[in-house]
Amino acid sequence: PGGSSRAQRDFVEAPPPVVFRRPGATEALPKETEHSHPAAAAAAATEATNMAQVTCDNWDGAAAVPPKDGQYMNVESPVTGEVIGRVAISSADDVAEAVARASAALGAWRGMTTKARAACMFRLHHLINEHKEELARLITLENGKNHTEALGDIAKGNETVEWACSLPQVSQGKVCTVSRGVHCMDTRKPLGIVAHIVPFNFPAMVPLWTLPIALAAGNCVRPFIPNTQESSSSQAPDSWQPRSKL
Repeated sequence: PGGSSRAQRDFVEAPPPVVFRRPGATEALPKETEHSHPAAAAAAATEATNMAQVTCDNWDGAAAVPPKDGQYMNVESPVTGEVIGRVAISSADDVAEAVARASAALGAWRGMTTKARAACMFRLHHLINEHKEELARLITLENGKNHTEALGDIAKGNETVEWACSLPQVSQGKVCTVSRGVHCMDTRKPLGIVAHIVPFNFPAMVPLWTLPIALAAGNCVRPFIPNTQESSSSQAPDSWQPRSKL
């Protein structure tokens, strides 16, 4: 369609949307009744059952870090109503430790050129595209979106990663001659450690609105997830980690 972006056209290659029914419901979720895909729904339900033992700790310092007080919340799938895992409940001490790790990493990351940081965003963009089906399945299981909408969520987020790759060009400073013998110079410097609080309704797109730009600009970013409907989809799958370099 004329209004669709290149990224959306590249991503939306999914089978017909899946119709999911909440436990005890007599009618399917709206807007998808004409495009039922029972096989995909059954596969999603099976995957939800297989994910029952997943534990999402805090991803901090390139490692999974359990909460200091050992408290977790259950994660329930809207697809099946079953508990598919649990997510760490972080205390003030956990946050302080995360900020301390970010402080330790800030000097080296900020010291890289914008071009070098943008190269990491290129790799991230490639990994998201490569693993879009895996991410979409996680979004469906945790958030309840159908497969096509989950892919669109990922596609829109990855557009911002793509834009962050242009920061070496768009974030350059400038020098202006404002009067005889008077020059003004502006430069862009990282703020330091920044946090973003992520809502549940677009678990891929909204984190990616801020995270790649803040990282490419030289900041260290701490995402905080105040809900249980995107705990897994907001973390890179284990298979990414050796290649993501973040």
